[in-house]
Amino acid sequence: MRRFNHINKSIFYFLLVLLVIVSCNKLENTTATIKVVDLESKIISGADVHLFAQSSLPGDTTSTIEELDKSGVTNEKGEAEFDYSDAFKSGQSGLFVLDVNLIYDLPDTTIIMMSVINVEEEKDNNKTIALPIVL
Repeated sequence: MRRFNHINKSIFYFLLVLLVIVSCNKLENTTATIKVVDLESKIISGADVHLFAQSSLPGDTTSTIEELDKSGVTNEKGEAEFDYSDAFKSGQSGLFVLDVNLIYDLPDTTIIMMSVINVEEEKDNNKTIALPIVL
């Protein structure tokens, strides 16, 4: 009987330690970075970038999912960075497929491009978009 109690205590402590280790798993950041370049891979700053997800409900072709809808402008490195860390909960795994709308104004015209980016949880997700121009 004593041996059985000792085994039960050992199993209990093992499970307790395992629970503490698993519950301390810190989520890593989930980011999406859009880099905009021209056809010669020169950096383009000042481009407007809009990331969003369309609703997947049948018949709903106009709604977007608000927490995934983000806008920004490319910086001096040609990058617009978006943080989606709050979109995932601990223990959840998944993937977002986001639409990307890109607008870049030139003196005599405006370029509008569309693309998609896959955003995986706890990763730095990157997409480079080449505009059909040479600066």
